[in-house]
Amino acid sequence: MSQTTNYLCWCNGISAETFTAAIRANPRADLYEIARSVNLGTKCTSCLADVEDLYISLFQSAERPDMRVPRDERLPLRRRLWRFIDRLSPKVNVSVRHLAPVIRAPGVRTVVSLANSVAKKIGPVSAQADVSVAVRDAGGAVRHRFETRLRPGERTDVVASDHLAGAESIGTACVSILPRGGGVTGTLRPHFRVECRAAAGSVHTQGATGALSAFHLTPRGAPGERQSVFLMNCTGRRNVAKAVFTPHGGPSRQAAVPLAPNGAAWWHLPADGADHTELREVVIVGERNFKSYFVVGTAGFDRISLDHL
Repeated sequence: MSQTTNYLCWCNGISAETFTAAIRANPRADLYEIARSVNLGTKCTSCLADVEDLYISLFQSAERPDMRVPRDERLPLRRRLWRFIDRLSPKVNVSVRHLAPVIRAPGVRTVVSLANSVAKKIGPVSAQADVSVAVRDAGGAVRHRFETRLRPGERTDVVASDHLAGAESIGTACVSILPRGGGVTGTLRPHFRVECRAAAGSVHTQGATGALSAFHLTPRGAPGERQSVFLMNCTGRRNVAKAVFTPHGGPSRQAAVPLAPNGAAWWHLPADGADHTELREVVIVGERNFKSYFVVGTAGFDRISLDHL
């Protein structure tokens, strides 16, 4: 692959130009029909957040008639009912918090992306919003604060990993969003990218309220691959996450992972055996609320993929 190509999907080698051409060829197809037609996002799926952002921006800025989406007035009864209820409901602006993992390593950086944008076919754009990002290290100490106001259609990126110390370190980015103005029908949902030497993984952030447990099934790792669980403490108190790792047909292994107040920890799954087809079960139970992501990457961080548990 050429490093100058603007790839959307590194797994399948699909470029942004290929995706755009497919939309122009079939403007009435929805996002997932277009993605399937060009074999986009069928493997790790980490590219789908950027795919959706490009898809929306193309239709919002389209001037050609063949790039416009016709409005379908024949909505299902259930959707019409929800729209009617939404029009009658009071709009109350409340602050919403999201958490994202932050990874810093040689050749690796973590970028938190904030975009105030919704598709026109959904309805009016969202209100302007006050956004703040607090970057914390693994011990929960705040290393950087960023504040801005995003108006409809605006976007900004925060390179969170630049504010962690050391050659290799982890932390969290807490994003707080407070809409300003009435008539809010859209939302501002952050996502983050972990950019490596050969690829990048992109995932949406999770709500900061957390949960007490998480469950994941994973295949046995390939040679040179490292599988990990990234844990984030959602509380200002000390937390302990009890992790249970069970290979298919094998004995369970347990570990207690301490989490500092508002801190983070990285638990690496044992890499045993050579059979890559057997499923392995990972169960995490916390004393207090936490969030977690499943991370797969090479030992040297040349490639990395993430998904929430």
